[in-house]
Amino acid sequence: MSIRGKVHSWTEEEDSILRENYRQTIASAQSIAAKLNLTMSQVQLRCALLGLSKRTKRLFGKYWSPDEDKVLVELWNRVSLYRISAILHRSVQAVKLRGIRLALPRRTIRDGWYTKTEVSEILGINDRRVQSYIDAKQLKATIYSGKTWYVERNDLRSFMCKYAIEFQGRNIDLYQWVEILVM
Repeated sequence: MSIRGKVHSWTEEEDSILRENYRQTIASAQSIAAKLNLTMSQVQLRCALLGLSKRTKRLFGKYWSPDEDKVLVELWNRVSLYRISAILHRSVQAVKLRGIRLALPRRTIRDGWYTKTEVSEILGINDRRVQSYIDAKQLKATIYSGKTWYVERNDLRSFMCKYAIEFQGRNIDLYQWVEILVM
């Protein structure tokens, strides 16, 4: 029993009535509600849950299929979040959150280096600020393919030890800080 009244348990027969009669209009929702002796809100919510409503994506987001999860797992540490989001036709935030929900590691353990984007996430600053540290020769980095910067773990550790005071209170990745400083 809920606060607002009895919770309705939907049957397959009622779901088939919804699928056959719901036309994404208020009139069709009212007609179905009267036929099933339910409220219009109950009918509209069930239609949204069944994917019959135009509002389904807005209300509940786009569900992840097992195939999408498989692609995400395969690409997670090999391709950037931006590329994965383009491949899966999802936002970068949606891809990142799904990776967290699937307990995928946030960064690949490579042979001791990080991309500029990963460094910005670890330090809790934007890419431009990291680039300014690289340009000022405060953070040693190497450029590959004319556009991708890589920072060696030891160089990042040295930078973090030397400039740690500048990152107090920021949105730093504390787990990564500890990992880098300890290892």
